[in-house]
Amino acid sequence: MNHSIVFVLAVPLLLGACTVSASPPTIAAQPVPPPPQRPPPEPQPSPPRQPAVTRPLPPPPPEGQLQTLAFATAYGRPQALRPGAEVGYWIWSDRRGQWHVRTTSLMQPHRFHGGVVSEGALIEEVGATRLEWSDRIRASAGAIDFDFATQTDEDGFDFRVAGDRCLRFNLNIDGRPALGLGTIGAYNVHTRASYFRLCP
Repeated sequence: MNHSIVFVLAVPLLLGACTVSASPPTIAAQPVPPPPQRPPPEPQPSPPRQPAVTRPLPPPPPEGQLQTLAFATAYGRPQALRPGAEVGYWIWSDRRGQWHVRTTSLMQPHRFHGGVVSEGALIEEVGATRLEWSDRIRASAGAIDFDFATQTDEDGFDFRVAGDRCLRFNLNIDGRPALGLGTIGAYNVHTRASYFRLCP
């Protein structure tokens, strides 16, 4: 009789234990969708570049008023020449007989254009400081025409002259004569005109 009573009482206890241990089911969190992305704006066309307006260059001075300097004045690289120097031209010859023309612009873009003419001798071995300037420095038998821009460092060209003949220089900057902006030789001799001549 006692064993039957113990069995009946144990069943509710087991059922109660099962009921307490049960837990409610978990619900997985739904991912939040990303916000819609706007399409990138279409590139706007750049405004057309306006052509540069330059004044016509004046004619060269009469023969009697043409400034003439000796070849000896042009010997040696100008001491004041350095990358980023003030706006101007630098001209000199070296001991090998090679001539050098350089331009500087004080780190601002400037257009340098003009020419070199030999009075009766051939101009040879013309070479630019930049390989891509083959169309900006044009040489013939006795003359060089150039037109290029300088912004940093120093630019220009080199050449040789077959014979001791005078050289005429025509130097311009931004469509205007480069008055007083030419420096010649190691002693930094300044030209007073944009047209001048160097002679033996």
